[in-house]
Amino acid sequence: MSSFNSAELGPAIVVSVKATGLAVAQIVVTCLAGFVLGRIGFLDKKAQKFLNNMNLKLFTPALVFSKIALTLSPEKLVNIAVVPLGFVLFTAVSAGIAGLTACAFRLRPGKRRFVICCSMAVNSNSLPIALIQSLSTAVPALKWTPDDTPNAMLARGISYLVLYSTLGLVWRWSFMVTYLEKADTLEATPSLDAEHGAGTPSASSEEALSIEKPSGDPASEGGTPGAKEGGTQQPPHTAPEGRAQRWRRLWRTISQFLTPPTYAAILSIFIAAITPLQNVVARATPITGAIDSMADIAVPMTLVVLGAYFVPEKTPQKTGDVSAASSTVELTTTPLDDSEANRTVLASVLARMILTPVVLYPFLLILAVFTPFKIFHDPIFILAMCLLIGGPTAVTMAQLTSAASASFERLVSRVIFWSYIVCLTPLTIAGTLVAILITMIPSRA
Repeated sequence: MSSFNSAELGPAIVVSVKATGLAVAQIVVTCLAGFVLGRIGFLDKKAQKFLNNMNLKLFTPALVFSKIALTLSPEKLVNIAVVPLGFVLFTAVSAGIAGLTACAFRLRPGKRRFVICCSMAVNSNSLPIALIQSLSTAVPALKWTPDDTPNAMLARGISYLVLYSTLGLVWRWSFMVTYLEKADTLEATPSLDAEHGAGTPSASSEEALSIEKPSGDPASEGGTPGAKEGGTQQPPHTAPEGRAQRWRRLWRTISQFLTPPTYAAILSIFIAAITPLQNVVARATPITGAIDSMADIAVPMTLVVLGAYFVPEKTPQKTGDVSAASSTVELTTTPLDDSEANRTVLASVLARMILTPVVLYPFLLILAVFTPFKIFHDPIFILAMCLLIGGPTAVTMAQLTSAASASFERLVSRVIFWSYIVCLTPLTIAGTLVAILITMIPSRA
């Protein structure tokens, strides 16, 4: 952490604001290109899914590998251990603030759960990585040491964000998807049950959930054959088979969260932790060069697909709804009360992008100034945390709602619209300024 100098504060703020504005502008322009392609029909939902899958399986793992495997060292890897603790704290505070905000807005229990999930699910991938990639070359105040390089800064930022994103992925598809599914039942009304049948909405949501979590019913595997045999009369040789089934079920559950970027991160950390192996890989220039070329595609493709997401599907919808939900949603949801819908959207954006930063920015400042942990003296870590604390709701909330609670698909589209189109630029600049100011205050540990 650099020493505080009031004479340098003004120029540093000017440079930071300018660099952040340019970085956000680049992101907006790239997203706009995706929006145009989606508007003319080139990037429809099917094409978006294809590009997302290709990016997830090829280009993003290449980005993770290229920025971590050959840049980090064993000493730097030790610092990452604090990230899981930060994830737990950040998630708990975000959920608490969102719950209080939803109560203050007098939302029904189902809507409260939606607001809490929107607050916990922060964009921890595309936007923070793109911003750190731009700011690491433009803001000198983000250097940890005088000889710090943009590649080293970006590598550290990606390592922090990949670990955080992996933890977030596990949390979303384990706890949050179930939490949202129960919220869907809280939103059910007698008129809906009478008109469409009481089991219809929950059946569809359970079907979608079973696709994401095939091992969600422990009773369907392992225990059934033994129950038929009856109590203590089971042959002894059936016990090892039951254990094997439980281990297979456990592995299937774990493997749902091991995405290609996670595998790439594990491999990269393994290589970075063994210096001789790192040197051998670095000399394989044809391989590393190809990986670097593919890595350059990951962030732009993510932003292009993100821009295309904001193009609504051509289905009959009410005027004023910014939604990408299909017409089938209308068959499984009750009409949204405009007043409560507006309050839900406002509470979601307010809790995620304003109230949570107001609480956590001062706490981050205290940690950076008064704790001896070296990671809190890394300006890139402080920047990454500020971008996460004040970041918008993740676009994957749309996938969560479609898998667990179709009644919230229109709401999440409105939340994403207001978060990215209206609030993103000014609040991102503010968060970056907070990070710069924190890094300029000397440590007292």
